[in-house]
Amino acid sequence: MILLGAMGFLCTCGERAERADDAPARAARAASRAWTMSRPMAGTEFSVLLYTDLPAADVEQALARAFDAASALEKILSCRDAESELNRLNNAPHGIPCPISEPLASALRLALRLAGETHGAYDPSLGPCIRLWHRARSRGELPSEEKLIRALAASGHAKLKLDAQSATKLVPGMRIDLGGIGKGIMLDAMAAELRRSGITRYLLTDTSDLLAGDAPPGKTAWEYTGTGGGSIPLLNEAASTSGGGMQHSVIGGKSYAHIIDPRTGLGIRADLPPSTVHAPTAAEADALATAAAVQAARSAPPPPAAKEACQAR
Repeated sequence: MILLGAMGFLCTCGERAERADDAPARAARAASRAWTMSRPMAGTEFSVLLYTDLPAADVEQALARAFDAASALEKILSCRDAESELNRLNNAPHGIPCPISEPLASALRLALRLAGETHGAYDPSLGPCIRLWHRARSRGELPSEEKLIRALAASGHAKLKLDAQSATKLVPGMRIDLGGIGKGIMLDAMAAELRRSGITRYLLTDTSDLLAGDAPPGKTAWEYTGTGGGSIPLLNEAASTSGGGMQHSVIGGKSYAHIIDPRTGLGIRADLPPSTVHAPTAAEADALATAAAVQAARSAPPPPAAKEACQAR
């Protein structure tokens, strides 16, 4: 059994003990060799598991092109790289159109579309709030109301105007952060490169996302086991998880997740189960999982301690 860890899930190719009539499955696997490769990118580990009968040299070149495509996108979309194209936009003055490349324009178009579809639960313009929340987590204290108001005023996906070849920040201090969608975009680019090379049986992973192609040889789907148990098939689609206790911090006796609610500028509750979303692409799953975690936190009842405090009043 071949296993890959991602999203806190156990990912398998759906293999089981074979019976005598499983000869076709054995023959299919014998005709396709398994390949694995990993590379650190975007602050995490990207991994590929694939099956193909292509010659070794062709597979190695396809894998190199796939990882290079993701690496090239990281240089464009990263908010950590001071030299990235995204940070060139972030550092540009507001109110003036900033020329952008097609890869960045495509990423922003998708991010703004998903922000609209989720009614802002996913928002790529939260850079000011994210910076403020990172400082709050490192210091162990919540930001002041004044700082929160300023950060929220500089955020909001409706305040970013996107044209065919330029982007305009409509308010001062706005900073775009594609951390909630960038890794998914990178996985999608890797999958596109593999398919251009004739490789369709693959499972791509990063810390929080899975992207599956055609099923492994002799099987009907890839499978992953979520934190709640049970095997879930994944075939030519993506899955992403977000929220819960992943990367949580305790401030003032309350546990906060690293995901920010665009309404408050603060991290959402970390005591709720993580949200997992399936979508046609890894980018969509990545952003929609963030939105699902935010929406779940908004609709959840107060924790027991909060209930008791309310009753005491």
